[in-house]
Amino acid sequence: MWSVIVIRNEQKAAFAELKRRTFEARVAALLRERFPQETESISQEDLKRQIREEAENAGRIGLESDETAQRFIEFTLLHGRDFVRDYEGTWVARTLRDPALAEADKVALLDAYPWPAPTGSRPSD
Repeated sequence: MWSVIVIRNEQKAAFAELKRRTFEARVAALLRERFPQETESISQEDLKRQIREEAENAGRIGLESDETAQRFIEFTLLHGRDFVRDYEGTWVARTLRDPALAEADKVALLDAYPWPAPTGSRPSD
């Protein structure tokens, strides 16, 4: 005998909110552990807000899994929140906006990019 489970919109919203909060807390803890100098001056509330905003930005360019969104958030922490716009017209922006590339491939290519030292100038394509 089968039972039918009905999940109401309110329940779906509650699950989505719980997932979002769990993601924010996990990524915030990870960023504080991996990047203590970059995060020490950011309040927990501001860090979670930044994570939420950058996760939304990641989704807009096709990075929707928790893992790839987390990596995008790490890139924004290390290279500036506007790093996609700062690299407009370069390989970085083209890679992130390429709908033919899978999420994991986009992140792998970003990992391989020759990022400048913090005090250096940006490389050209």
